[in-house]
Amino acid sequence: MPNYQGGYSQIVTTKGNETFNLPENFTHEEGAVSYYPFVVAHKALIHRAQISRGKSIFIIGGNRDVGAAAIQIAKAYGMYPIVASAGTEAGMKFMKDRGADHVLDHR
Repeated sequence: MPNYQGGYSQIVTTKGNETFNLPENFTHEEGAVSYYPFVVAHKALIHRAQISRGKSIFIIGGNRDVGAAAIQIAKAYGMYPIVASAGTEAGMKFMKDRGADHVLDHR
């Protein structure tokens, strides 16, 4: 993850592999606050777990920031089924809205 002086700048230069396109339905504000959860989830899924299309995945705490990002990344990579857990009804709905195929109540 890059670390820049002048983080409030409107323009910075960086390496291409340190950037990503925002989904079309994201505002710039949503993109700004989504950076770290998506980077952490991406590193965990792609570099550590080495996920691949058609494989299953279980995400504990999928209703939190990194977990929600992991659900969306897994969906984008074609993983199936994506199973995620949360401890509330609202959390389970949130995970379904993010793309989880199955949700579990871990209470």
